[in-house]
Amino acid sequence: MAKEKKRKVDEVEKKETLFYYEIIGVILIVFSTTVLGKFGRIGSFFTLLFKTCFGDWYWLFILFVLFLGIYNLFLHKKFDFKSNVFIGFCFISLSILLMSHFPLHNYAAKETNNYFSKVWSIYKTYLNEKTADYLGGGVIGAFLFYLIFYLFGKYGVILCAILIFMLGFSLFINKPIIDIFAFFTSKAKYVKKYTGNFANFFKYELGSDKRRPHKNKESIFLRNISLPIRLFDANKADASYVMQDKISGENKNLILSILNTFGAEYKFIDMKVSYKVTTYKILLYTYLDIKMVVKKLQEVIVENFFYSKINNVLTIQVTNQYEQILTMNEILLKQNSLLNNYIVPIGISNCDFLIEVDIAKKPNFLIVGSENSGIKTFISAILSILFSKVLVCNYELEIFDIYNDFEKYNDIIDIRRGSILEFLDLLIDDVNSRLDTFKKFEIFSFTEYNRKIEMGLLNETYMKRKIIIINHVNMNKETFSFFENKIMYINQSAIKSGINIFLICRNSSIINNVVLSVFENKMFFKCEKEKFDNNIIKNDNSYYLLGNGDAILESDNETTRLQTPLITSKEIEKVIKFLLN
Repeated sequence: MAKEKKRKVDEVEKKETLFYYEIIGVILIVFSTTVLGKFGRIGSFFTLLFKTCFGDWYWLFILFVLFLGIYNLFLHKKFDFKSNVFIGFCFISLSILLMSHFPLHNYAAKETNNYFSKVWSIYKTYLNEKTADYLGGGVIGAFLFYLIFYLFGKYGVILCAILIFMLGFSLFINKPIIDIFAFFTSKAKYVKKYTGNFANFFKYELGSDKRRPHKNKESIFLRNISLPIRLFDANKADASYVMQDKISGENKNLILSILNTFGAEYKFIDMKVSYKVTTYKILLYTYLDIKMVVKKLQEVIVENFFYSKINNVLTIQVTNQYEQILTMNEILLKQNSLLNNYIVPIGISNCDFLIEVDIAKKPNFLIVGSENSGIKTFISAILSILFSKVLVCNYELEIFDIYNDFEKYNDIIDIRRGSILEFLDLLIDDVNSRLDTFKKFEIFSFTEYNRKIEMGLLNETYMKRKIIIINHVNMNKETFSFFENKIMYINQSAIKSGINIFLICRNSSIINNVVLSVFENKMFFKCEKEKFDNNIIKNDNSYYLLGNGDAILESDNETTRLQTPLITSKEIEKVIKFLLN
């Protein structure tokens, strides 16, 4: 341990100077330009060497050396040879060398059956005469080619080259191959859309009776229906809950024994076993060095835990070994009033209380979290809860989703894409239209307008609530101010105009103090530190959440940790099928 610490200290003390990087940079730049220009014997010798090794693609290697020199000269830091971009570049280069050897292989195969010696003779001739018509992928490309050719044959070489290139491209852009395929397939559907319309024109419209009107697909939001709770899977008793209850009791004894060791005077208030964590609350009567207690607890408690001390109340949350699942069926049945209201159950707190939000009174939600933290599942659950609680003819749903996270709802919900600013402009037009209508009849809010219609005091069409979900928008500095102003205006008019905004954020690009201030409800799911600025979020605990729906709600100046409901893919399919049929 001491040696390791000394080594780290030495590394800090022996930090390279700027002059070191400039020398390395100048040497590499001079070397690469000498080889590219074939200047003198050094240029000719290394050109000969690199062309023999890398064939006609040797300039790729030289350009990389040039880039490395410029990198050292101007940035004054070491190049990361373990980065995804560099490894991806190497894989792409290997695939190019591999495929470049095909013409040389075909030429050698026509000349003689012993094409190994024929290829090698071509490179020997080049070394002797210093001229050659084609060198393919060089000795490295030839060796790689014949190794794969010997094992898998000609088509195996092609397949391997494609796979190596795809792997390199995936690493180079730092995106999984599956996501790349998903991107292109999502774009392909638009091609299918237009080609399908073109085919339908010849199949159904050309020569048809133009006087016969076409029947448009009926929107589900014209139907007087709601989802039955029986559509969701019933909650099944889980034997692991008993095991977790036992483990939580053992941890309680450990916590109390540690407090006794420090001679603390205390009163144990409560223990709550929740879905992801167990919460212990202890009232302290005497001063206690909390850091020393926590250090001792870390030695005896295996699970991760968080702690806080407010007004002499010590709260400790210990991660459960056996996590429980909060089902849709369970959370809906916990509500006292189920139908015909916008009081949405969003989760169960760590103290086993049902957390509800009346989105008619608090229409704005900012949802922050990284990928796979449970946000998509949470939004899907909220949609299904709305379908269950309110007749779908009473409101409208729109989703702005350029990332296709909610593509499965495309048949029942209007999925928008394109420019977020243009989308917000249309939304502002809708807000202004509603406000103008209220002003015309000397009415002050969406609720008052619809109430007068129900009472027969106003002979107008019932105005629907509009629920908008905006899925993680990336915004540059130039357009952010426009985005910020539009979001502020919509949020300020949300309650009055009957419009709800759910804004999903996957990084800090669209979060600042202004955006945080205009959203009354803020939910933080598990966040990755490299994507979120702690100075902006001001919520350290979000970095330590457990994922899979574990969240923190900030509302009414209160912070609550809660477990959000899980809805399965099978249940989502049931919901869509029911609403369509």
